[in-house]
Amino acid sequence: MVAVWLGCMAVVSGLICLINPHSLIGYYYYFALWLGFMVLFDRRQAKWFVSAYLITAVLAALYVLVQVHYYPQSYGCTSPLGAQTDDSFFFSLVADSIPPGMETRDGYYLYSYGFSSIVRWITPFYVAHPLDVLFFLSGVAGLVCVYARQLTIQLTSNRHAGRTAYVLSLFCPMMLMNGGAVFVRDTMVGALLVLSLCCIFRRRYLAFGICVAMQFVLRPGTAVMILALYGFMFAENLGSLLRTRKARLRVGLAVVILGVAGSWVLYSKQEQLMQLFQDNGVSVTDLRREGQSEILAAGFGKGAFAAIQQQVLPLRVLLSLVYMYLAPFLNPNGMVTPDAFDCRILLMNVVYPIWAVPIHAGAVAALFPKDPRLRKPLRKWLLMLLVACFFIGVFSLQIRHRVIIQPLFYVLAAAGFYLGSTRGKVIGFCLAGLWIVFQLAYLVLF
Repeated sequence: MVAVWLGCMAVVSGLICLINPHSLIGYYYYFALWLGFMVLFDRRQAKWFVSAYLITAVLAALYVLVQVHYYPQSYGCTSPLGAQTDDSFFFSLVADSIPPGMETRDGYYLYSYGFSSIVRWITPFYVAHPLDVLFFLSGVAGLVCVYARQLTIQLTSNRHAGRTAYVLSLFCPMMLMNGGAVFVRDTMVGALLVLSLCCIFRRRYLAFGICVAMQFVLRPGTAVMILALYGFMFAENLGSLLRTRKARLRVGLAVVILGVAGSWVLYSKQEQLMQLFQDNGVSVTDLRREGQSEILAAGFGKGAFAAIQQQVLPLRVLLSLVYMYLAPFLNPNGMVTPDAFDCRILLMNVVYPIWAVPIHAGAVAALFPKDPRLRKPLRKWLLMLLVACFFIGVFSLQIRHRVIIQPLFYVLAAAGFYLGSTRGKVIGFCLAGLWIVFQLAYLVLF
């Protein structure tokens, strides 16, 4: 294992020297910083974390090398041909200087976001290239892999399933393109979610509270949506809290206190809460984002997305949920041009839809476990995923936000691979096969 680690470090060091030698500082600094955190927080998982960090760093460096080759002025950020992200903008908020000719948002210096502020606060060296800070996200990817594995083991008591969830998270094309090799905050929100759920299982409530607070720092609108998911996990443990009369009195008193406190917060902070939804463009009464007509007019006026948004409310809610559960879809358009090649489109719109075939099959198989005792928790896990897809599909409208719950999808799929019945696996692969065939047919015909 040590030989593999040293090999990964040598490969990444060589790639960094080809792109921007100064970024070696960031690569080793963030590795030491994240490893120190893991040793203090969860020493037993340090070995798994090191492997994930080093392998993800290899993938990130390779992606940046390809981007720099085809789009030199991007300095490794997302190309204009792909599904544009905010990576150059978030980098500009961290950077001490912007590389010549690099595109970023006008007036970027007027903005402040929690994600960039955190990276800037923990980074002591001079930042002048996107690769200088990109390896911070290799540590985030390491967290996702480690705690997707832990969460799977806690849920299924099967270490083989845990290892599968780890590998799926490590090589996921969608997570690589939304926070592994691209400097955005989505994978970090997903890492906090999966870590916080592990903390609930392990009764580390202080760490859970810190994870929740960090989600509000990173993206308040998404944090509000995620709060609903925690209810599923707390409900699982509620029975054990109510076994004795004394415990029931304590829980009842806590519910009353929380109810009064929550009512007071809603009453006294209603203007701030409404401002939060307004800042994120969310219309609570209509279950949609404001300015949706402008979004459609800006280039999303065709296809399934536009068709769904124009439906009546009940049908729109149902179709948005299904859309986000199945996204992204097979679509290589724009991947290759006479002068360039877009690696992001390859990974998101070609590799991932094919990669997802066994994942969808495993998720379906998890609904038919061989052990009847697992039927209820696994089906509840799927329900939690669907609730998350509902929120993202109705309020977010961006496929890349699906990455926030992607580790949970892999937990369910890994459980299905090892614990699903033969009948469940057959049903799963049949449905997943029909779905990819449908996408291929649609691509050819339309």
